[in-house]
Amino acid sequence: MGVDVSATVTSENIRSIIKPSLLFCPPPLLLFFPSSQVLVGLGHARLSSAREEQLHVGFAAQLEQAGLWEWAVFVLMHIAEAGTREAAVRAVLQRRSVSLGKSARQAHAQALLTERLAVPEAWLHEAAATHAALLHSQAGAEELAEELLAAGKWNEAHSVVLQRLAAELVLGRAVERLGHFVTELARDGRSDLIEDWENGGKIYVDFYSAMQMLDHMLNNQDSMSMADVQQLCQLMQDLSGRVHLLPNTSPNHRLCQAEMSSKLANALLVLSEANEQGGPLKVLDALRSLPLAGNYRLQHLSRLTEAYLLELESQ
Repeated sequence: MGVDVSATVTSENIRSIIKPSLLFCPPPLLLFFPSSQVLVGLGHARLSSAREEQLHVGFAAQLEQAGLWEWAVFVLMHIAEAGTREAAVRAVLQRRSVSLGKSARQAHAQALLTERLAVPEAWLHEAAATHAALLHSQAGAEELAEELLAAGKWNEAHSVVLQRLAAELVLGRAVERLGHFVTELARDGRSDLIEDWENGGKIYVDFYSAMQMLDHMLNNQDSMSMADVQQLCQLMQDLSGRVHLLPNTSPNHRLCQAEMSSKLANALLVLSEANEQGGPLKVLDALRSLPLAGNYRLQHLSRLTEAYLLELESQ
C-alpha cells in the first residue's frame, strides 16, 4: 500500500528538510534546492523570503565556485522577489562578464541565459561593458562602445565614442570604423535621446558623410554634377564652423581636430576649383573658422589665393 506523501509532510518538517543551517556541517546544497522546488510545486508552504533567498544564493555560490556560473544564474532566477532576483543575477554576470564571448561554449551559455532562462540580453551586454571599461586600449574602448550600443545605453556609448574612441580612429585613418559607431547612434531617433548630440556625435556623422561623398565624387568624376559639388561644399562649410566644438581635453583630441580640419580644408580647396560660381571666395570663411595651426592655415590660404587668381585670369 502506497504512502500519501502530501498527507505526511507538514510546513514544519518541510523547513527541517530544506534548511541547511540545522545540520552540523554545511553540505552541498544540491539536494535542498530541488527539494524545495518540488515541495512548493506540490502546494506546500514556502520558506520565508529570507530563508528562500539564503538557500538560492548559497546554492548559486557553490555552483559558481565549481565553474557552473550559468547554472548559478538558473538558480537565482527562481528567487521570488524581483528586485533581489535582478541584483543577484546581475552580480554574477558582472563577475563573469569576461566569459561572454564568441566561443561555442560561451554562445551556448548565452543562449541558455537569454532563451531558456529569460535573462534580459541587455543585462549581459551591460556586464560585458563593465569588463570592457577596465581595458584601457583602443580595442577595449571599441568593445565597450559595442556592448553599450547592444545594451541600448545611447548616452554612455556616445560618451565613450567622444572621449576614448573617435580621436584614435580619425588619427588611425579608420574613419569607416568611426562611421559605424556614430551612424548606429544616429539611427531610429536614438540621437534625440543623447545629451549634446549636435556638438558631439552629429559632427562626426557629418564628417563621415562628407568624406564618403567626396570619395564617391572623386571616383565617379564623369557623372559628378555641379549640384553635387555645391551640396558637398555647403556641407563642408557648415562642418568647418563646428569642428572646434568637439572635445579638446587631451593632445589626441586636439590632433584629431587638426586632422579633420586639414582634410576639410584640402577637400574644400579641391571642390572650389570645380565650382564654377566663385568657388575660392566661398570657402574663405570656412578656412578661417577651422582650428588649423598657423603654418597650415597659411599654406591653405596660399593655395586658395592661387586658385582665385587663376579664376580671375580665366574670366
